[in-house]
Amino acid sequence: MREHVSRVAQICFFHLHRLRSVRRQLGREVTARLVSAVVFSRLDHCNAITGLPTTTFAPLQKVLNMAARIMLDLRPGNHVTPAVRRPGITLAASDCQDQV
Repeated sequence: MREHVSRVAQICFFHLHRLRSVRRQLGREVTARLVSAVVFSRLDHCNAITGLPTTTFAPLQKVLNMAARIMLDLRPGNHVTPAVRRPGITLAASDCQDQV
């Protein structure tokens, strides 16, 4: 399972790095849709996080944090949690975290 998680995280990071370079030209809404289509579609995160040890889940959490930073235009040093919990912000990842 750990190898599968690592491979999925690697593919997602590749796509996120490519999206990060063009996000300013696309706008926030288009960027959010692309992140959702390209990254969140690869993560079956609601099923993946159930029963996984923290060390196995850590790469997926890093992917979700980077996706949130790209979607919300946050700097790398900014914390993701306060930005995701603001009113009006909905991410698929935050919905599943509440279910655990």
